Amino acid sequence: MDPGLNLQRLARKVGQPPRRVSQAVKAIQGVNVLVWIDNLRIEEAQQLLCDPDKKVTDVIYEYGFSNKSSFNRAFKRVAGVPPSVWRRGLEQSQSLPVEDLQQCVDLAAYPIL
Repeated sequence: MDPGLNLQRLARKVGQPPRRVSQAVKAIQGVNVLVWIDNLRIEEAQQLLCDPDKKVTDVIYEYGFSNKSSFNRAFKRVAGVPPSVWRRGLEQSQSLPVEDLQQCVDLAAYPIL
């Protein structure tokens, strides 16, 4: 995902005026474009965080968040828990059968820009 993705870039990619893209995202997703883009970033970041060797700070900047605080806030809004708690939950799940670890596999199916 383009870490610099914003309304203007998205509008250029789809060949529509920014206002029209904004209205479409709001109508379809029920949130404004910035929140929707953050949601996509967090969903993709969750996939990377399934790798225990990947540092959270690397994920933060790779997905266009300017600081840890904004990433943590967005992550908690999307996942319901901070990234450290989410990752600990994955680590504790490693002893469970593979079908119980679907949260990592399922995230790979999301269409990311």
